[in-house]
Amino acid sequence: MDDEILTKNQIRALEKRLPDMSKPTYFYCDESHHIRNDGVDFMALGAIYLKSYNAAVIENNIIEIKKANGFTSDYEIKWTKINPKNINLAKALILYVANCPQIRIRTMFICDKNKYTLNMSSRRYDKWYYTMYYHLIKKPCEYNEYMANSVTLHVDKKNTLMDKRMTKLCKRLSSNLKPSFNFTICDSVETQFIQIIDILLGALCYEKKEKFNSKAKTELLHFIQGVYKRNKLIASTLIRSLKWNHFNLGGDYDGNKL
Repeated sequence: MDDEILTKNQIRALEKRLPDMSKPTYFYCDESHHIRNDGVDFMALGAIYLKSYNAAVIENNIIEIKKANGFTSDYEIKWTKINPKNINLAKALILYVANCPQIRIRTMFICDKNKYTLNMSSRRYDKWYYTMYYHLIKKPCEYNEYMANSVTLHVDKKNTLMDKRMTKLCKRLSSNLKPSFNFTICDSVETQFIQIIDILLGALCYEKKEKFNSKAKTELLHFIQGVYKRNKLIASTLIRSLKWNHFNLGGDYDGNKL
């Protein structure tokens, strides 16, 4: 049988389905309970990622949602600030992100941090922490159509050693994966996406603690579980889950692979 000859319109239709590799992908990253010897035996890492050309429009939409709920554009919402006054804003933002097809989420949860880090020096702990960061970013880059020739990691500022560690992390990612990686250190107050990933990581940690001592936070946790149709946020998703891909390292939860 002769090969099918495609028309120009058919070729254009196929091209639209292919990822635009020329446009960078942005990852907005955050973490929770990442401090060594902080008295908490678990840690969460997460990122919201999307194509760079969608970022400005979506961030502006998030700001408009804040204004529509009675808050200023520079209002910082995060998990520790959730209360009866801002819970409707938090719900509106979660719903927007869940229904926005341009946004993807990747999270990791380490159930027993001390199991992996007990008796580690500060230097070794930092190396382990950035190894977990590597796996957080690596999986979406291997399986997702959102990848590009270049990736920029937008990371919330942590400490004075961050610049050196992130440089090494990007070099390792660039060596082992197809895209070229770089990073920028930013302030969560000025970055809408980091505020939202902070809320999602906070919900994961709150679910793990099982104390449920805040009515507003408990209500928001149940709302997030309902929106994403997940009875346990902490349980690993299927490896092919792209909207919100989650990996749980350790604990009594089903797991996919790193």
